Amino acid sequence: MPTRYLKPGIRDSDRIEAVLEPNAEILFYRLLIVVDDFGRTDARPLMVKSECFPIRERVTADNCMQWMQILDKAHLIGLYEVGGKPYLQIAKWDNKPRAASSKYPDPPTDVCNRMQMLPVTETET
Repeated sequence: MPTRYLKPGIRDSDRIEAVLEPNAEILFYRLLIVVDDFGRTDARPLMVKSECFPIRERVTADNCMQWMQILDKAHLIGLYEVGGKPYLQIAKWDNKPRAASSKYPDPPTDVCNRMQMLPVTETET
């Protein structure tokens, strides 16, 4: 599992402050640990539940879907589909990836624009 460093700006982020559902905010922090080096992951609700809340029985896939929608509306993540499969992209993801490519498809341009996403730093080849 990759090491993630949170930047001090996370404490006073207007986007995070706009999330009024505490569990949605918790999901956001857990997603930071789950996403790949490009800030992406599978967004099927059951997969998000199993990756982010593996032992928390009271959390359901439906809860995760509701919380992801809240995070999407707050522009903290971007939800998108490719080939009928749901994915998510963390907004403003600017970590330098160690992998050459993501195992998940790129989000569409409109999703990136809506999130005001920073470009992923390219790996050196």
